[in-house]
Amino acid sequence: MRLILALLTFITAIAHADSYHRFAGITCIEEAGYLEIRATGISNIFMDGIKPEVMKAIKEKSNLHYGKNIEQSCKLGKYSYTTQIKFQDSQSRGRCMGNPGGYITLKRNGKTIIDNVSFDWDCDWPDLDTIKVQWYKFVHACGIDHTQGERYNRSFCIDYSGARNPIINKKEITRKLNRLYPE
Repeated sequence: MRLILALLTFITAIAHADSYHRFAGITCIEEAGYLEIRATGISNIFMDGIKPEVMKAIKEKSNLHYGKNIEQSCKLGKYSYTTQIKFQDSQSRGRCMGNPGGYITLKRNGKTIIDNVSFDWDCDWPDLDTIKVQWYKFVHACGIDHTQGERYNRSFCIDYSGARNPIINKKEITRKLNRLYPE
């Protein structure tokens, strides 16, 4: 019996920890004057490594984009939008349980509208998770403020409609949160 227990102790099995892979869903419909960028992810999709057939299916059957650096362009009438998302590398430990999000920049005709704002972090600070451009030029960006701990996640949205509005950046998001949720 002891021999069996000793052997069982040294036999190793393949174990997989849960893994979460971040994607950006990007929909561009020029005829409707509509652009949507959203944060999403799929758990345990690459348990045995990235498979070409899975990546091909994702590319053919969805609007999901995967990778550390994502850059997409979208033409809406006379406006040309460029989305840049830079996801951080996952780690075995660290902030956000080792699975940090990234940063997003959105430009319209070369002018920055959203400036390097946290995107899909799901931990300790405000981040954007959905951005919509409607009627060719009105930008509506929404996210969650995680700074108050998990029990107090606070939703927010911020709009950009043109020259009168400042760009959407960390400072403007903080200002908006302070107006929405005064202490």
